[in-house]
Amino acid sequence: MGVLARAPRYVTAAPLFVPTDIAGLELWFDASDSATITHSSNLVSQWNDKSGNARHVSNGANQPTTNTVTIGGLNAIAFDASDVLTRGSVTLDTTALTFFGVVDSGGSHRSFFTSKGGGGIGFTTNGDGSGGLGLIFPGVATEDTATANNNALVFLCRRTGGTATVYVNGGTSVMTSTATPGAGFNDIYVGKDASGAANENLGEILWYSSALSTADLNSAGQYLATKWGLSWTSI
Repeated sequence: MGVLARAPRYVTAAPLFVPTDIAGLELWFDASDSATITHSSNLVSQWNDKSGNARHVSNGANQPTTNTVTIGGLNAIAFDASDVLTRGSVTLDTTALTFFGVVDSGGSHRSFFTSKGGGGIGFTTNGDGSGGLGLIFPGVATEDTATANNNALVFLCRRTGGTATVYVNGGTSVMTSTATPGAGFNDIYVGKDASGAANENLGEILWYSSALSTADLNSAGQYLATKWGLSWTSI
């Protein structure tokens, strides 16, 4: 009597995390996805939002460049001096939010994501010129000048209960702010703040409409760190 062959056993791998796995994704810009970038001779005229909300940012002048710099071997968009991409006709609530940014400051810039209408919160990794980390609220700047970091990093800001907390590559918070934001982001500036020049390379940006749980913070943070060749310490 012959021996019956055993059927092969297949192991299904766990699905890979993507930012849309977490509810409330308002914006998702990903410089490693060339299909989302419109450019001519590497000058970027539009960067498409992958969140499904079609909040694309664009500019006909002062355009950043693509295919010129990398973070962790992946394409990043390089903003220099007055380069900026904008989006009008959108308001993002700032009473509760979670913001991630993969950014390489190079040590000389101001905010890399803010409101061109002057409301809401601005984010900076070099607000005072020393490489410190900080938040800019309308009329209120809060900076941690002791945290100099001119390397590529995963920047995280989570706002809930009146307090905004900033992390760099996970771990413990590097600063907090209880400044009261405006009613919301009145349109979007990517690459510079509304009043100052900027110099940095941006890899990826995520904005969620709520203060994410610790588990979700770590899922998204680890996704970004692994993808961009950076480090992440669980919060």
